[in-house]
Amino acid sequence: MPDEARLCQGCAKALPDGWGICSQCGTHQHIVYRGPAGPVCAPCRFAAQVDTCTWCGRTTPCRFPGTPGAVCERCRKPRQPCSRCAQERIVATRDESGAPICHSCHHILEDCSVCHRHRRVVGRTEGAPLCEYCYPRHPVSFRDCTRCGRHAKLRQTGLCDRCTADDQLATLFPPELLERHETARTMLTALQAGDPATVRAAFHRHRAVELLRTVLATPDLLDHEALDDLGPEYTTRAVRALLVEHGLLPARNLPLARFQAWIITTAQLIEDPGERQAFVQFATWKHLRDLRSRAEPLSGPLVTSRRHELRVVLDLLAWARDRGKTLASLDQADLDHWATTGAEKYLVAGFLTWAHTNGRSQPLEITRPPRTYLLVGGLSDDQRRRVLDGVLNHDTITAGTKLAAALVLVFGFRPAQITRIRLDDIRSTGEALQVTVGKEPLLLPEPLADLATQTAADRSARRMFTPAQDHHLLYPGAQPGTPLSAAALVRRLAAVGVLVSPARTGALTSLSQQLPPPVLADLTGMHLATAVRWRSTVAASNAHYAGLLLASEESPTAVLRTVLSSASSTEPP
Repeated sequence: MPDEARLCQGCAKALPDGWGICSQCGTHQHIVYRGPAGPVCAPCRFAAQVDTCTWCGRTTPCRFPGTPGAVCERCRKPRQPCSRCAQERIVATRDESGAPICHSCHHILEDCSVCHRHRRVVGRTEGAPLCEYCYPRHPVSFRDCTRCGRHAKLRQTGLCDRCTADDQLATLFPPELLERHETARTMLTALQAGDPATVRAAFHRHRAVELLRTVLATPDLLDHEALDDLGPEYTTRAVRALLVEHGLLPARNLPLARFQAWIITTAQLIEDPGERQAFVQFATWKHLRDLRSRAEPLSGPLVTSRRHELRVVLDLLAWARDRGKTLASLDQADLDHWATTGAEKYLVAGFLTWAHTNGRSQPLEITRPPRTYLLVGGLSDDQRRRVLDGVLNHDTITAGTKLAAALVLVFGFRPAQITRIRLDDIRSTGEALQVTVGKEPLLLPEPLADLATQTAADRSARRMFTPAQDHHLLYPGAQPGTPLSAAALVRRLAAVGVLVSPARTGALTSLSQQLPPPVLADLTGMHLATAVRWRSTVAASNAHYAGLLLASEESPTAVLRTVLSSASSTEPP
């Protein structure tokens, strides 16, 4: 130092100019060497110091390379039999007589003064022992931050978590980007206002952090297509969500973009150029056009069903090619034979109709198996009440999960319907709370109304550095503007003991006994034909319920109040 003051290694690492971007590995590390190529961190510096160990003769990274004392890491830490456990281990210390003691044996074991468990002592307060778990949380281990002065748990740099997180975030944003983009400055300010523990945990996701660093350092990569080329979707998902949320990337219909890219990639599996062109044209004409016309955001199952249908088309083309046939030479006998090789082959009907219309195939027909009627069953009313009471009375279950479980158990909503509920769909009339899923608003009983209010107040979604609040969705998802996936909600409900399929079946069976099909369809958002099948199936399966069906002349509000009074009752009838 200029004033000739001496510093220990720990204090030297705390100096502001002691840290930087390593020119070898590109990570933010403590700099131990500054050469012509730039700053170098300790791991990279040591890896470059290759020499022959004077002890074992191996050519490997060594301490003191180029000198007679060159020694590798394995040899510089001698192993000797421990005087206490007799195991040959690295010597940590020695007793009064000079006998070696290993790391495991030299620790003092006492009863911790906080947790009272017999553990290794790493600190003391007023002579009382503290174990390795209690000491970092005890105020005796806190120090004043060398920058902000906050009395907290400090890192090796002498900084608190808040200052450490701010420094880590600052390394992601180049000065040129902050000068040019106001949105980048706003993004940095928003991230620095987040929880420092969450920020530091995010920096352990090294691949995502380095990807974000690369994108921010290269303005040309601030583009969805460029981000697609930097890695697979699961790698870029968190970075993309962060950039979209803070305005550095425009919003994009991700399910549609992934499906469009999937069509191009999958089409390469078709060897015949004409059939490949037909596959792409059909997928674009039918599926992409239909998905583009739908309101955003698109649900995952909706896009998955399109992929499934196109995979059936690929299966037909591959089957025909293996038998020396093409789409143009395929006849009805071949199609009938192929239809017997598996289930759901009827999904190819739309492609065959399109191919014949466009002169690419002969007129071919494939029949769909007859529909099976809905099976009445599922959980009984008493079982659903017991499951619902168990969920509502559990303190550790979040309000959002409780509300979703109640909507499934009482009203038979599909998870995809629940996750797409918007804040605008929940309205208070002064006396009651309404949620609109179908055409008519649904009155929520008192317990569910409270849960809906709590869920609307806490809608944080997981992001890379800070939790985000979606402004219009009741169940926000991992990407800005998209709802939680139905599959994720199904897993949440299963974890609390609510199996969606039997719960929905039991709820809809009960509702179809009390509501006419038009009212059931308007309240639950199902198709009228499905509601009619529910009613006819229930009436046919149990004649006793036929006399309980309410007249269709009743108003939806009157019928709904009857259903709510029975469904929300905690006592069996």
